[in-house]
Amino acid sequence: MENYSTLEVRYDQSGSPYSVFEPGKELPEPVASTQSGFTQVDDSTLPSTSHDLPEPRRIWGMRWQKFYVLLILFILIIVGAISGGVAGGLASRQHSKQTSSGNSNNTTPNEITGQGRIFANSSLAASSLVDEAGSTIQSVFFQDSSGAIILRQWDSQTTTWKTRNLTSSLIRDTSHSDIFTYPGTPLAAASLEFEAEHNYETWVWFFTPDNGIQLVGSIDSTFTEAKISIDNLPLTVYPASESQLAVAWQGCSSDCKGNWLLAFQDQNGQIGIANASGTWHLQATLDGTVSMGSPMAIVPQQSEGGLISLRLLVENSSDSSASNLLYHSVSRGDDWQANAQRLNGLLHAYPTSQLIGTAPSNYTQQYFLELLPNGTVAGLILNDTEVVSTYQAVEFTSGPSIHFSSIATTVDSTFYGISNDEILEYQMNPSNPGSFNYVGIVYP
Repeated sequence: MENYSTLEVRYDQSGSPYSVFEPGKELPEPVASTQSGFTQVDDSTLPSTSHDLPEPRRIWGMRWQKFYVLLILFILIIVGAISGGVAGGLASRQHSKQTSSGNSNNTTPNEITGQGRIFANSSLAASSLVDEAGSTIQSVFFQDSSGAIILRQWDSQTTTWKTRNLTSSLIRDTSHSDIFTYPGTPLAAASLEFEAEHNYETWVWFFTPDNGIQLVGSIDSTFTEAKISIDNLPLTVYPASESQLAVAWQGCSSDCKGNWLLAFQDQNGQIGIANASGTWHLQATLDGTVSMGSPMAIVPQQSEGGLISLRLLVENSSDSSASNLLYHSVSRGDDWQANAQRLNGLLHAYPTSQLIGTAPSNYTQQYFLELLPNGTVAGLILNDTEVVSTYQAVEFTSGPSIHFSSIATTVDSTFYGISNDEILEYQMNPSNPGSFNYVGIVYP
């Protein structure tokens, strides 16, 4: 049986190439199918059966739904990157400040004492002055567990201790450079009182990781943030990595401001003396048999109506027992003595010990105190010409049990020591200089 197509394409009178026959009209002759019983029709000539839908809205060639999904994902990625960058930057800045940018003294958790308030190897420095209002200002410097230099300051008018983080203060003050040091640096502090120009200054000195010396201080007695300054010593001779520091203010008998005198040990083992009257320069280098890493202390001495004489005490390395000390003296305008006097067997000096000095009896004597490796303290008192007293074990009465890791003193015979993660204060007993009376806890 043959199959017939019921459709035929022809032109109507309107000229349209397509027409659908209406019922009742005469149909054309059937056309035999050549394939599968159906008439083959060219699909390209068939009318489109799809509806005319509006073109979907596109943004940059993408459907709008896809565009907004990608936009949201992109925003989330950017926000995450910014947050991570800020957090990482803050952490990096804090870490760089704590490690002081390349210092060679690496620290580990077991180097932090007690609860970690004070760096275990922190040096200690102290100074005092009487300001224009007649108040006594005591300043104590140390490093906390992060290596930041901390100032504790006491005012006799308020009778309270206040704390200032000098490292953070300079970070916040963009007009100054940051403190550049490392945990465990030696510290040395001194103050001056120059009434004629209303100068009441306190400064602290320390080493930088590149073997330089930096100092931070204040031109007022209370270290208000706007008055804090920082400076670098322009030295041509650089301290050895084992060097310790000692400093004192050298006044003058005439109406002048005086000088700071700073002692350190250079890389050849010699003691360098730097001074500053507006600008720093190396005043002298003391030759002699001085132990590398020798403890040292400078104490002012009353002379000709002013504090124009200084005594420097260092360790003598010529004796195998390391029990001898040398002292040098200088007056303003003079050179340091070439031939230092030797003090035999008076203190138990060791390369790792620390020397500090104070000036009792209105600067007419020099009282040198030495920290021994077992945490105890020995001392000797000198006058102009001879040794007055020696103390193989200085007594610290009352107060907590002690084992000092670092010590400091002011010119008014106030003693400070780090012991068991605390800074303790003592005052010399005037009737018995070999004994110091407990005053209280300075920090925390």
